[in-house]
Amino acid sequence: MNDFESKILSLEKENIFLPKTEIIKSFLENFKLNSQTIEVFQKINFKNLEEKLKITAIKNLYIQTIIDEINKQEIDKNFNYENHIKQKLRKFNIKIKFNYTETGKKSNVNDFILYFTQKLSFYKELIEKIINQNYLCRIDTIRELQKNEKISIIGLLREIYKTKNGYILEIEDRTGVIKCFINNSKLAKEQNLIDLINNLCLDQGLGIEGKVGDSIIWIDKIIDIPEFQEKKIVKTDEENFITAISDIHIGSIDFEDEIFLKFTKLINAQTKSEKINQITKKLKYILIAGDLIEGIGKYPNQENDLIFYSTEMQYNLASKFLKLINEEIGIIISTGNHDSGRLSEPQLPITHKKSHNLYNLKNTIILSNPTNIVLFNKLNINLYHGKSFFYYANNIKKLRNIGGIKKPLEIVKYLFSKRNFAPTHNSVPYIPDALNNTLSIKNLPDIFLCGHTHIFDIENYLGSTLISGGCFSKENSYQKKNGITPNIGIIPLINTKTRKINKITLK
Repeated sequence: MNDFESKILSLEKENIFLPKTEIIKSFLENFKLNSQTIEVFQKINFKNLEEKLKITAIKNLYIQTIIDEINKQEIDKNFNYENHIKQKLRKFNIKIKFNYTETGKKSNVNDFILYFTQKLSFYKELIEKIINQNYLCRIDTIRELQKNEKISIIGLLREIYKTKNGYILEIEDRTGVIKCFINNSKLAKEQNLIDLINNLCLDQGLGIEGKVGDSIIWIDKIIDIPEFQEKKIVKTDEENFITAISDIHIGSIDFEDEIFLKFTKLINAQTKSEKINQITKKLKYILIAGDLIEGIGKYPNQENDLIFYSTEMQYNLASKFLKLINEEIGIIISTGNHDSGRLSEPQLPITHKKSHNLYNLKNTIILSNPTNIVLFNKLNINLYHGKSFFYYANNIKKLRNIGGIKKPLEIVKYLFSKRNFAPTHNSVPYIPDALNNTLSIKNLPDIFLCGHTHIFDIENYLGSTLISGGCFSKENSYQKKNGITPNIGIIPLINTKTRKINKITLK
């Protein structure tokens, strides 16, 4: 029995079954079998790994990740995120406007009440400017008014439903709940009211003008949240470039390694096009809007799609791919739902414990989801992964009619109009932080990047550049079932002096 056969038999006794191929034989030559090696091998899907080892350009990245796991050193217990991030921000001249790092607090009923109050106050401040304030009152004071008396209220939309005679909207403020009714005859006269009602989402702010009825308000006018006004396009004095991507999914069999390698060569100005190289030599930042890795336990039978059953190994592999990028370029990484950590938003920065190799790179700036930063002391940039998008694509009639999730930037514009990344209570799990107003959109950013849908799109909206980041992952079963074609390896290069965009397709 030769050494290869002996190793195969030893591993099978540990319930580790490797393909008996020349590729695996060559792979095993890198390792001596012992308890530590066997423990690491139990974290590997060898059938999927074999496919990656066939690609000469990347196989050593995978092998070295396994070697690192076998020889794993103790993680620095004195690591301090705040000190670490301050140094990185100073080095790459980045200012933070919002980066959520609050940990360890359990939510209680009072937190939800305070969150509701803060959210209501935010919307009230916006709607007060456009509602008739002469008759504005709290819901609990309506019983003191006479029938048919004029009234205005501001609250959150608790419920909306159609009756045979019209629509009922339940509005809630801090003092109570009231039903508000609008009849079919009024809707027939004003088509824009039907459009407005179809555009509403639960738990958004809303104003009502009407007349007092018996425990009801007869609606004369519905006042939605005022939309952002067009802003001046902000530009830098010097010509620099930014690129923006998302949904890389390193650690999955579907990760497009070779296309991502092309991306690193593009960023490092190593393409065959001198024109493109001259652009990327001026590239200062890469924005990544979440799902750097595939993660574990994110959907049923996911283990069949994985290379490594370990988020630490997935992040270690990710660090090896990112290390190929010029370390003078800042890599700003926001969290996604496939990354390690909680799903509740705002999501914390990826933890150092799971991704210390990523933190150890000289140019990674690891932030929360959502996050808000300023680059070049001028450009206000928001990153939000987009977990809430599917809820609105499925539940808002206007969005369904224009393509739903296939039109991610239409969803972004809708959420901008609601001034919140997830206004509806059950659109995402969230942390009710009443102090930080964490998911509200207070200002229109200069650049906004999202991900999650795996669809690339880019658009100018009221002076803001909106980007949906595409992906580096092959078509999955959900996309196949719903006719969604992922946009793989499409790279925008944003000129900060002109705000014009070069789009490059790597696939």
